[in-house]
Amino acid sequence: LAYAGDVRPALAALERALRSRPAASGRRVLLHRRAQCRLALGDLGGARQDLEASLGQAAAAYQQPAARAMLARVALEEGDVASALSVLEAVDAEDVARGDGLSAIVLLARGDVLLAKGRVEAARTDIARAGEIASGAFGCENPALRAWRSSAAMVAHRTGERSAARPSEAAQRPRS
Repeated sequence: LAYAGDVRPALAALERALRSRPAASGRRVLLHRRAQCRLALGDLGGARQDLEASLGQAAAAYQQPAARAMLARVALEEGDVASALSVLEAVDAEDVARGDGLSAIVLLARGDVLLAKGRVEAARTDIARAGEIASGAFGCENPALRAWRSSAAMVAHRTGERSAARPSEAAQRPRS
């Protein structure tokens, strides 16, 4: 529901599922998904609370990078760049180097945080790598991974590369 844009019904369903007292692993996943919904609705405090609870429950290693990336986005939205960077520094370097969807999500979040910090070239590197992963491995069909294009355009704008900040004709063409 949330991916289709029906965030409020998705949030209500997640609330019901959490009230059913799921096992710890299921609870972590539900908290993560509820945090996504809360973030989409602008409830930064609620998203932070869910993500911190998820991470505090000894989340499975594969869940931590995505939760940390989202928590960094929450801190960035709150204007706390230092906390956002600190949250991402706790992600294992191997998780970032793997080259899968989770690493793309972490790289994109880190690139956005580095851009906010004014470290444009470091941001460009992370965002470009996230884009390579998203384009190569996933064909960029997942909107969560397509967000790298906006971040890349922000880097290009910051560096005065106006033509690179505009999407190409091919990028704007709908896929069939």
